[in-house]
Amino acid sequence: MSFLFQNSRKTANPPANPAYAALRINSSVMGQPVTVAFGVPRLAGNLIDRLKFKAIPHTSTQTTGGKGGTPPASSQTTYTYECDFLLAFGEGGAAGWRSIRRMWAGKGRINPGGFNWFLGTTPQSPWGYLSSNYPARALHYPGLVYCAASGYNLGDSDALPAFGIEAVTLLPWTGSYKTVTNAAITLPQQTPAQENYTISDPYTYAVLQASSFAYDYGVVFGDTGVPLTRVDGNPSTYPAQEAYLIAMPGSYPVAHAATFAGNVGVYYQGTGSNNPAQESYIVASPGAYTVLQAANYNGNIGAYYQDTGTTDPTQESYTIAAPGTYSTLHAANFVADNGVFYADTGVPLTRVDGVPAVGQYALAAGVYTFNTAASGGGLGGGGGSDLGRGVIVKYTYTAAISGQALTLVSGSPAA
Repeated sequence: MSFLFQNSRKTANPPANPAYAALRINSSVMGQPVTVAFGVPRLAGNLIDRLKFKAIPHTSTQTTGGKGGTPPASSQTTYTYECDFLLAFGEGGAAGWRSIRRMWAGKGRINPGGFNWFLGTTPQSPWGYLSSNYPARALHYPGLVYCAASGYNLGDSDALPAFGIEAVTLLPWTGSYKTVTNAAITLPQQTPAQENYTISDPYTYAVLQASSFAYDYGVVFGDTGVPLTRVDGNPSTYPAQEAYLIAMPGSYPVAHAATFAGNVGVYYQGTGSNNPAQESYIVASPGAYTVLQAANYNGNIGAYYQDTGTTDPTQESYTIAAPGTYSTLHAANFVADNGVFYADTGVPLTRVDGVPAVGQYALAAGVYTFNTAASGGGLGGGGGSDLGRGVIVKYTYTAAISGQALTLVSGSPAA
């Protein structure tokens, strides 16, 4: 019967991945020449310092199956790793590099903004993290371009990936270096330039020095200085503008409707020339109407009938008759109930939900319901019901536009 009393102890399994004790270094070469770069090159990093390698355990527990009793539980521990490091990329020169454009970790693109960058100026301040936590190792590295990271997540690997960058380095330079054979190499003169361009169809722009173009240093909006993002292939959107004189039916398909990406605004052109307007007019003899802006009139967009119902709020008289329901004249545009009153006494009726008694009424979708059953005396008398009593129904409605267009003709118009 021992199978009824299974052991409930936990079984510790070996870790799914080992707990590494130190960072495995792929490349860190003492005495390696410092790269001197021009233009926009792609460069690999060289590890110049590493600190605080940390293994972080992650333990999970799983209960295994069994018959009767408490099934045993097994645990498994995996590890992820963090470390601090510094990577050098090249010589910054007197003024340092301009910017880091792209960065890779292995084959994947990463955001260079997640690192602390030192662009190789002379002098150059040490990394503040080292100054605070490892002051003996807080070196200045003057003239050296490098990046630094603290607590960098290595995942489940104990090694740094191969980091690479694309950098905008020194401004183009002219001069000479000596080769190992002592022969002079003269670099060509290259001059940075910028030009202004207002974007317009066909949305291409050839720079003035296209035949000797060397490097792109970026494009920014002229009014805000906000940089545009460089992409391979066609840009996703093109700004455009078109002029349109508003006319019936008041809709306008843009020239590039099939590839329309988004609206950036609609603006009146000129002063007063194309402002649409509408005015209300009750037709009266002799049937002519001069618009308020007749002196600046620039075109007809149409004329429409306007509903002629009573202005809101309104009231209607009703003599209660079987079956006791009353639909208001503007039930379709009903907005709010303002009360019901006996016509002869002015005494208000009480609104209720459900079936109304004498002196009460119910309301649904602009239709009023009253009591017409003989069931004893009521507020206004009337033989024990409201049948035959006159009431005033007060409510609010919204006047609707019928949408029926009038036809514009030459000569005298017909009805």
